[in-house]
Amino acid sequence: AQNIRYVGTYLEAGGVVPNDAASILRRSYGDCKDHVTLLEALLTAVGVQSEPALINTGTNYNPLPLTVVGAYNHVITYIPSLDLFVDSTSRYSPTGTLPSSDLGKKVLLTRSAKIVSTPPHSPDADKEAVTTFWKLYPNGNMTGQSSFSKTGWLEVSSRLYHVDNASTDQESDSRRYLRRSRESGTGKTNTPSSDDWSVPWVITTRTELNNVVNLPRGTCGSGGRPRVV
Repeated sequence: AQNIRYVGTYLEAGGVVPNDAASILRRSYGDCKDHVTLLEALLTAVGVQSEPALINTGTNYNPLPLTVVGAYNHVITYIPSLDLFVDSTSRYSPTGTLPSSDLGKKVLLTRSAKIVSTPPHSPDADKEAVTTFWKLYPNGNMTGQSSFSKTGWLEVSSRLYHVDNASTDQESDSRRYLRRSRESGTGKTNTPSSDDWSVPWVITTRTELNNVVNLPRGTCGSGGRPRVV
């Protein structure tokens, strides 16, 4: 997923026939069927069996009776021993997750000739959690810290979003957002590397707001300590 670019070259029968695993590895690119071919070779080398699974990534959620081009427009990998689907063309999908377009679809397993389903969208697997902690100070300023965690296809989409927006000046965006809300202050976001699957996908932010409220003396805790809200 992270080392073989998702690129298709359709010469002669290349639209339906994959290249051999050695060629894909040497070139470091291939389309979906090339990805499946190389992944199958790598899995077989360590004693894990897999098979191609034909799928439609569009809006067709019904079983398709014919294996014709257009009905099935994508292929992913199925690992029977783990009952696991893997789409190695999706660079930001950690193993065990799929992009939204692959979820809840009928697929044709080409080796066993079975029609089965990929996992559906699930509130247990596809989660987003937000935690925010604010402090209000005697001078009316506030500081806030937030964390945003995502799993499942929400994580996949979030990783891709932050790659596409990596060059954005987040501090300038934060100031513009605060001005639109008639607030002044600063904001900073810390985002893990989208390619790092070894750590949970958790984004943290820190916000400082100036003169949010005009507090009478002594209403924000004793000794000038902040009040947690």
